[in-house]
Amino acid sequence: MYHKSSFILFAILLQSCRAQTCTDYDLRLVGGQVPNEGRVEICVNQQWGTVCNDSWEETNADVVCRQLGYPTINAAPAQFSEGSGEIFLGAVECNGNESRLIDCSHLTVGVENCSHHEDAGVHCALCQTGSVRLVDGLTEQEGRVEVCINEAWGTVCDDDWDAADASIVCLQLGYSPTNATAFRNARFGQGQLPILMDNVACQGPETRLIDCAYDEHTIDCFHSEDAGVHCQLIPNRSVSTLAAIFMAISGCLLVLLVVVLVVLYWKLKQLQQKNAPGEPVVAMNPGAGVYNELNRELPNLAPGVDI
Repeated sequence: MYHKSSFILFAILLQSCRAQTCTDYDLRLVGGQVPNEGRVEICVNQQWGTVCNDSWEETNADVVCRQLGYPTINAAPAQFSEGSGEIFLGAVECNGNESRLIDCSHLTVGVENCSHHEDAGVHCALCQTGSVRLVDGLTEQEGRVEVCINEAWGTVCDDDWDAADASIVCLQLGYSPTNATAFRNARFGQGQLPILMDNVACQGPETRLIDCAYDEHTIDCFHSEDAGVHCQLIPNRSVSTLAAIFMAISGCLLVLLVVVLVVLYWKLKQLQQKNAPGEPVVAMNPGAGVYNELNRELPNLAPGVDI
């Protein structure tokens, strides 16, 4: 009796776990040859179901790939094997900017007018050809160099790998191309992906590593030769510019304050002189002042001089 009760309890728990295998409106790709392609399945009421391919276009594939964390570059509708169970969405029409497939226009969840031979699928690109990334470094600005070619990531062989090549990698990733450090001999660990570039020879004007001259035949390379880089951060010029502007404005305000204080001081002195007792009254008539001055000087003139 005890063993039978335990078995029933275990069955209930197992059924509960199965019922909660997904989160509502999550997506997954099933039946593809690689993880980034397959039949689109969506979770509704904690159960997986398919999507009808009526009105299924590239914009829908873009949203699916975006929701799954893949680039939207070259996302494409595709056909894969038939699914089973419920068909949850139909007549899906995305504008391409949505973050989830469920946010696109669609028929009410639980589609009845579709069959599984109409199940929608997608192929998502793993990466955008020409992109680079740094892997397994202690910081984001260093690591093993990986490059995307034909929408797939791979490593770079360190034959002829030098600072000029490292500078282009850093420039492409938004770091300073100055003082970039090139590393050889799998400094940041050995990769597992295909080796896609060898004998890289950047000259300086390139803006992407893939624009540099390189050899795509890497049969003589091994992951013990994976190339790496360390990049320098670009100085925060915006902070320096704001500081310079602040200093200039502060200097102008200081000069203006000094001018105001001088003017106030001069006005105060004038007011003090005007109100001081015993000061001689200055004649307001310029002619009278000249006449009085002549009268004071007349006695000093030589006799016989007519004025």
